[in-house]
Amino acid sequence: MIKSLFRRDKGLSCDQVMEVLQSYLDGETDADTAKKVASHLSECHDCDLESKVYQRIKMSLNDRPE
Repeated sequence: MIKSLFRRDKGLSCDQVMEVLQSYLDGETDADTAKKVASHLSECHDCDLESKVYQRIKMSLNDRPE
């Protein structure tokens, strides 16, 4: 599991979210980081769209025949 990369008293920048987005979507971040990423995604349209693209790619890869 990836350790928290951020101080407890600050939110995340878009750059910080992009650094950990894939790990967050894969459930590999600690609870504090996951909470901060989720909060950022709920407030940032651009990062939220990026996360949805990653999720669609992951779903498409999981749905392809073997």
